[in-house]
Amino acid sequence: MDQDPLPNTGRRAGDEILELERSLYRAMVKRDFKALQNLLSEDLVYVHSPGFVESKAEYLAGIANGVYEYDRVESKDVKIRMCGEAAVVTGQVEMSVSPAGEPKTPLQLLFTLVWVKQASRWQLLVRQATRIPAK
Repeated sequence: MDQDPLPNTGRRAGDEILELERSLYRAMVKRDFKALQNLLSEDLVYVHSPGFVESKAEYLAGIANGVYEYDRVESKDVKIRMCGEAAVVTGQVEMSVSPAGEPKTPLQLLFTLVWVKQASRWQLLVRQATRIPAK
């Protein structure tokens, strides 16, 4: 992946985005609302694999109310495309999720994340996922 180093850090922008993606997944599993508040844009569009869309407030309420309880979220085959103050991340994610108290459903998804740099920090603006059919 070709990318320019971030000013004054020596890190490449894609490395920072990959680190944020992993932080997002850790926060989802740990139900770390402070981290999620910081990582998610106020204008978040969160598209779930069954085809419904939630705002930041709706998604966070779902986590708080036990609608989404994650045991595991791991990505692979991640590609990052830098576009100025935006980054488009694609790949596959494997996760185990279900409402609280129910058996976790393993999911394999293709995903797209759009991160934007606002007020000198990156935040997730769009998340869209599509279920990979079982073979």
